[in-house]
Amino acid sequence: MNKRIAFCIVYFVLIMVAAANAQQAGTCEITVLAPNADLLPNPKVKSGDALFGLYKTNLGYVLLPSKILVESGVDSRCRKIMRVRVEEESQPLFLVSGAPSLSAGKVKTIFAGDKFLFPGESFTLRNDEQEASAIRLEDLYILRAFGRAVDRFKKSLIYDYTIKMSRGDRIQTLEYYKAADDSRSTVPSKYAVLDVADHGVKADLGATKRLPVLLWAGDLDRDGKPDLFMWWPCPGKDAGVYSLFMSTTAKDGELVAKNPVIVRVPSAACQ
Repeated sequence: MNKRIAFCIVYFVLIMVAAANAQQAGTCEITVLAPNADLLPNPKVKSGDALFGLYKTNLGYVLLPSKILVESGVDSRCRKIMRVRVEEESQPLFLVSGAPSLSAGKVKTIFAGDKFLFPGESFTLRNDEQEASAIRLEDLYILRAFGRAVDRFKKSLIYDYTIKMSRGDRIQTLEYYKAADDSRSTVPSKYAVLDVADHGVKADLGATKRLPVLLWAGDLDRDGKPDLFMWWPCPGKDAGVYSLFMSTTAKDGELVAKNPVIVRVPSAACQ
């Protein structure tokens, strides 16, 4: 009888551990949404779902639980879309669920805006609270842009554009601007070229959606490591990707893990 009881206890513990692991694995299925954007339809997302939204306030950026409203429709080219917004008047920069270590409250922010990095330009992800003299160079998180800038046809063009993130000797490619049918070619596709001729004019690059930009950087999951939110247009297509790069879900060898949401960019009128 004692053996049977011991067996049942062990069996019960194993089941509970398996269930806990399954639940933990499920919570790592991260969903990222961009409010008031033309998103690809997602049957897993519905009105009434609660997600964390990152809001800009007079106290800085704050993470707050938010119930969403989902509307289905078509865009200007008659393609099926899904639009998401929160019930409050103020809309967040993005919405996220399923990510570990998220909690309501103020979020340390390193950058907010729409920053495009030219080839050869770098951007150090350091809080204002961190004094440069107190930080070792190998501990800094740095974004660097790579590519070939040329003047052609009276335009300023960039080929092979890539953004990489590094910390010490660890380097991770976050995104590259290359057409899908050009992955094996050494010659850039005619679509995979950035035109930055008008970049000198002050503009909301995040709204125009023509250039890859960093929209926000900070410690969303409060692990002391930077997380990023970026926009990246798709070469030759009326679409793009918002990506939330998070440190807590990074795999071995990575600095951050990419969590994308595809957006259809409005173009020609529906026929």
